[in-house]
Amino acid sequence: MTALALDATPFVGRRRELVDVRRTLAGARLVTLTGIGGAGKTRLARSYAESEPEGSAVWTVPLADVTESHLVGLAVVEALGLHIRPTDSPVDAVAELVADRPALLVLDNCEQVGDAAAFLVVELLERCPHLRVLTTSRHALGVRGEVVYPVPPLSVPGPDDEVALTDLERYDGVRLFLQRAAAAMPGFRATEANAAAIGRLCGALEGLPLSLELAAARITALTPEVMLERLEDRYRLLSRGYADTPDRQRSLLASVTWSYDLCSPQERLLWARLSVFAGGFGLEAAEYVCSGSGLDAGEVLDVLQNLIDKSLVTRDPADDLHYRMLETIRQFGMGRLAEAGEFEHYRHRHEQWFVDLSMRLGVEWTGPTQAVWLEHWRRNHANLRIVLEHCAGHPEDAPTALRVVMALEGYWLVTGLLAEARHWLELALSHGTGTVPERALAHGMLAYLAAIRGDTDDAAAHLAENDALVAEQPLGLLVAYQAFTRASVAFFAGDMDEALTRAQEALARFEDVGVVNHVSVCLMITGVCHDHRGEREAAERAIEACLETTRAAGELYTRSLALWWRGVAARDAGDLDRAARLQLEALTMKEVLRDRPGLAMVLEALAGIASARGDGERAATLFGAARAIWSFVQGAPASAPFIAAERDVGEALARSLLAERSFERSFRRGQQLGTAEAIRLARGQEPRGGPGPQRLADGVEGLTTREREVAALLGEGLSNQEIADRLVISIRTAQGHVENILRKLGLSSRAQVAARVARGHARS
Repeated sequence: MTALALDATPFVGRRRELVDVRRTLAGARLVTLTGIGGAGKTRLARSYAESEPEGSAVWTVPLADVTESHLVGLAVVEALGLHIRPTDSPVDAVAELVADRPALLVLDNCEQVGDAAAFLVVELLERCPHLRVLTTSRHALGVRGEVVYPVPPLSVPGPDDEVALTDLERYDGVRLFLQRAAAAMPGFRATEANAAAIGRLCGALEGLPLSLELAAARITALTPEVMLERLEDRYRLLSRGYADTPDRQRSLLASVTWSYDLCSPQERLLWARLSVFAGGFGLEAAEYVCSGSGLDAGEVLDVLQNLIDKSLVTRDPADDLHYRMLETIRQFGMGRLAEAGEFEHYRHRHEQWFVDLSMRLGVEWTGPTQAVWLEHWRRNHANLRIVLEHCAGHPEDAPTALRVVMALEGYWLVTGLLAEARHWLELALSHGTGTVPERALAHGMLAYLAAIRGDTDDAAAHLAENDALVAEQPLGLLVAYQAFTRASVAFFAGDMDEALTRAQEALARFEDVGVVNHVSVCLMITGVCHDHRGEREAAERAIEACLETTRAAGELYTRSLALWWRGVAARDAGDLDRAARLQLEALTMKEVLRDRPGLAMVLEALAGIASARGDGERAATLFGAARAIWSFVQGAPASAPFIAAERDVGEALARSLLAERSFERSFRRGQQLGTAEAIRLARGQEPRGGPGPQRLADGVEGLTTREREVAALLGEGLSNQEIADRLVISIRTAQGHVENILRKLGLSSRAQVAARVARGHARS
């Protein structure tokens, strides 16, 4: 006995979700499928109901058009084909029909009548011992015994995935788009020419089935490439749905508006205010930025929890206090904030929060919290870009951009985002605003960045600007930084005499003005310069002073550089064992900081040690691994004379130990390792993944090829960052793949995935 509304279009994907729902309903009598509008809850519920064995008692009750609580029971009675008198109880009638036989009741779209639906379900479950209930809602019913199953987006390519034509069918979201597009315009298909655009379009639509279907409906007028260009206004683009769908599903705007209308006034306020964040936000940030009229800071957490319960915000699995909002939801909130005339106010609060945090990093950089701060800014890089885009683009705010970029100097150096730092400084300076000290320091930093990438002409130009501004206001701090900048530029250019003179001058001036942030760097430069001049004792004294200063402060960045150089000096002195120990100590610190340029430098130093020991194959592999890391560093210092000279000596020796073909083979192997595996090799451990293409996990049917690659790496115990490094993808993309794997396999932990992979390999 069934009462099912059959769909006119084929159901795409969701094989794993169907298995999950079946498994969940086998152990729980009430399961609620949750998700934002257009997530595919209804189609999943109907498909599950259709998969019930022939002859099963299955009823589907659509509640989307039921807006009054007292009509819920009557809607169920009508769907079941019952006839009752006005005085009869709908619950009694349904309970009498179901009685004690096995049955499935699907209540679709409960969100607007949640309390009434919850009451009905509880009553029926108590009176019908073999009844199972599957509900769909934008939020949970909130009753005992309910198991909530969040319906995830369909699989789509990540922002860093390069998608070829042969890859498209692996993604359920892409398959849905292609199927619906072909139905709208017979003859449309994916080709080599449009495959990349289709992949990017589906990824940008975040795998939301409604968005994918609405985009497919536009295919008669727009190509995928043009749709991509118009996605900034996705609500206008995705505004023409199918005539046989409910009004709330005929456009993306209608669907999201339905969710908005179901929110309380405070939930609407928070939704709108959260839209000023990009890429996610922390709890403390939300409490500061979003508090204001109608919403106190102390109320933000509870209201945020409500938005999570309504599938409008998700918590980042990798960080308990970091949250995310789909771009679709964010853009809607931004529109509401603008309509209320409050966008600029909350944008400014967002800006102030991150400006203040950047100033804190500038002060605390030489302390023990470097790694914590670096992770914070990596996680909030999209928010940082929003701040810098606004400030650097407006003359009156450009000085703020200068201060932020300079305060985050350590962040730019460690992440290798040197070209981005340069871009923001140059854009902000182009307005000619800001104080003399601000502009002088900015030109000094630009000279330093130019020296790092080996651009001596640009470095000289910015040094000249710096000199002129310092001459205009010869403040003690500016004169100290002027000397420091000249020391750094000379150092990277290989002029060790000039670098030593300027570093000693800077050291004295920093001590005079009480600035400690660059003292350790000056000591390190001094030590390296003495060493290059053959003044070993003076070099050792300076390096030891640097190490003592950084150890006392709990600092890692400069300390690791000092250890790196001490290791280089030990190698030059012929003490290869000590050199290796020092480099491995530096490697540990670089790994903690995830310092890309630093890791590359240490790997090259270890490669040089391997060359000196006569191990050409190991040296070539480490040189290849370092080259791969350098490729991710913008404005890479790899070509700076000082660094290049160290590398060239070791690489030439390695080439002399091997035939050319053997060297290139080992070098390519190193390039393919990924950072985590290169570090294992550097420590004398055999890389777990091996060279060449990533292996695929066995025993994990239903995953895409990329997900099987990630599963295999989970089986090796790799972290999200290590997976990202190995596959050359962003950490957020890696995290998304891990979440998809856990969901598709019905598992709750990475350890369970590893165990599943291990069993699969054992069988094979």
